[in-house]
Amino acid sequence: MKNIASFKISNGNTLAINNDQLHGEKQINTLIDIVDQINDDFVVENQDEIWTSIPIEILNINNITPHNGQIRLTESLYHNWFDKAEKELDRQLSIAFMDNFDIVLQHRDLIMSFGEYFLLTIGDSLMSGAALLGGVSYPLGGLLEAWDNEEMFKIKDRYGHDAFVFRTAGFSGSGTNTTRRWVPALNEFEASSADGFLKWVFYFRELRKTYPWRLKNELVVTRKFLREIEVI
Repeated sequence: MKNIASFKISNGNTLAINNDQLHGEKQINTLIDIVDQINDDFVVENQDEIWTSIPIEILNINNITPHNGQIRLTESLYHNWFDKAEKELDRQLSIAFMDNFDIVLQHRDLIMSFGEYFLLTIGDSLMSGAALLGGVSYPLGGLLEAWDNEEMFKIKDRYGHDAFVFRTAGFSGSGTNTTRRWVPALNEFEASSADGFLKWVFYFRELRKTYPWRLKNELVVTRKFLREIEVI
């Protein structure tokens, strides 16, 4: 179909995703719902079900009056209040993802079956890089493929347990780095320096080229995924 993008993953499956989820800037609707009033603030909700509170005095100063339980903000006011709320939600979702990664892995089939979940980068959780080379984000599904198919992602932790490289960052000249890896035997992450970290950085850069698509509204899809696997 014309409005559907598709891509093949390493297991041979073809995943589909609506082009509307991928292309262009996210359209902002500045008409928002009033869900409550607490003292001198309105608690409001936008089209993505993100909540924040706005002082009624600010609305009065800007000659904004409620109508049928809604208010229409100026674009600058919208960004002033909702950008902070989105950053806080992004932080909370990233923490939930990292703290419940064992549960995330239990839903591997779900991730590898839906294009929108395969392409998730979970804020800055899936980002690696090196000084002078810059950083790169990569999709969750692509990382899981690398764990399955690339031996270089399987290393040992300090106790000799198998571990899988999750992300890495450091200095290309000195080799100093911090590499976070997932240790299945312990069901937890650990972070320390690792030899040859640049090979993972270069792999992740190629992984981004293999799967170049980015979700238009990743925050909403991340929340949807974490709700579906019941960690939020």
